[in-house]
Amino acid sequence: MTSQTFKRMGRRIALVGAMAALMAGFTAGAASAEVVVLPEEPLAAEQTVGVVGTPSNAEATFVAIALCNNSVEPGTRCDGEKAVPGLKTKAELAEGVELVVRKGPWVDWDFTKGKPQKLTSETTCEGAPALDPCAVFVSHYKKVMGVTVPLFTSDIVPVVFE
Repeated sequence: MTSQTFKRMGRRIALVGAMAALMAGFTAGAASAEVVVLPEEPLAAEQTVGVVGTPSNAEATFVAIALCNNSVEPGTRCDGEKAVPGLKTKAELAEGVELVVRKGPWVDWDFTKGKPQKLTSETTCEGAPALDPCAVFVSHYKKVMGVTVPLFTSDIVPVVFE
């Protein structure tokens, strides 16, 4: 083989490698997860918003969605009364799910231990964002042998009220 042949082979290998890297980049970009709340501007005291996106945990096939005050532990002081009823599929989240958010007060629900649990404490989102950091809490679930189990992961999307 001549040096010219080796050069051509090297160029082809480099081209194939570049194409593979480009394809990997497109695949990774398509798989990136993000959940957003629309509209993104400051919200009224009580307002319906859209929650749309893809869970950050690729294993998640279902999600629970609620507004929470995250000044303590995220997901433990949530508005269970206005939470989205039941679990929603990953496909439903991708299309968009409506959620009523409000400043409160509300009776707290804990969304971090699997099935949401009603507590006795009350919370609001009435303070400044630094004092009452409220967010839409999207907790992840999947089916294992026909049983829906929590993954103990979540997406947290901060919201600000007027």
